[in-house]
Amino acid sequence: MKVHEAFSGFAVDDIDAAVGDVMARGISFEQHGMPKTDSKGIHRTPEVHPVAWLRDPAGNIVSIVEA
Repeated sequence: MKVHEAFSGFAVDDIDAAVGDVMARGISFEQHGMPKTDSKGIHRTPEVHPVAWLRDPAGNIVSIVEA
């Protein structure tokens, strides 16, 4: 039996504030070399909206994107 991950995402007005609020609760964000993320775990490039990823307790990926 193959296990699949689920993915969900949330759009926010201010990704720095949203990530800060989540981190203040002790939750860390995924750190990636590709795509490159900053010290908070936020991926920033001119081509896309800033986005950060974390995992829920079940291991599913959750994204927060600045819209």
